Amino acid sequence: MSGAPATLFVTGRLAEPALRDVLERLELPGGHEVLAMNITVAALMTTSWIARRLTLPAGVERVVLPGLVEGDVAVLEDALGVPVEKGPADLLELPRWLGRAEARAALGPRDVRVFAEINHVPYLHRDEVLARAERYRAEGADVIDLGMSLDRSWLEEGPATIAALLERGHVLSIDSLDPEHIRMADAAGVSYVLSLTPGTLGLAAELRATPVLIPDDPGDLAPLDAAIARLRADGRPCAAAIRTPRCSWGSATSPSSPRPTPPASPRC
Repeated sequence: MSGAPATLFVTGRLAEPALRDVLERLELPGGHEVLAMNITVAALMTTSWIARRLTLPAGVERVVLPGLVEGDVAVLEDALGVPVEKGPADLLELPRWLGRAEARAALGPRDVRVFAEINHVPYLHRDEVLARAERYRAEGADVIDLGMSLDRSWLEEGPATIAALLERGHVLSIDSLDPEHIRMADAAGVSYVLSLTPGTLGLAAELRATPVLIPDDPGDLAPLDAAIARLRADGRPCAAAIRTPRCSWGSATSPSSPRPTPPASPRC
């Protein structure tokens, strides 16, 4: 390997030649190395299986796994001491994925998280939810936001689907105003709750996840300011999202895109 930081691409024996060919054509900045594990099909690997068998070559500062590898990348990060990412499921998508990843790295540290919402999750088959989550992550999403529906419960199916998403390394939020769905998702392991209002603020004390606050009335932010101040006084982390009458929930100012509170508001 030459140059730094060096990236290690982990795969199986079957995909190794094709992966090497793709990487040679890309001429990536920094060094890189391909390591084929002792398995034919890379998609059969799990992060815990890799952690028990992978010895990190000297100089490696980043590890990229095939996108279909199951399990939490944190298992590998703890074992190896370097960042670990899952690439795309399809090798043909690797050039595009790497282009986005390298562009993001070139921007340096950032304090922005991109939330991508999967709408009407209770109506979707679990496989469809998993597929959309993978696609959104490949396109740059940091957090997968699970959008609920007013007319269909997700209380029974939710925990298993959330567990499957977490096993694949996704960071999740629940997008609901219903306390029961919020409690279910929080217990299942989501990282954010979208959304609490000043009227439902009492629920925050029950939650492990970070609440995202929205105003009851977008034209009156004073109650939102008071709610933020209350959580700050309790030492609770939070975020705030503001929507305007001109924008829909799917726009840049929806709760799927939390943004800082106005200058007059206390910051979470």
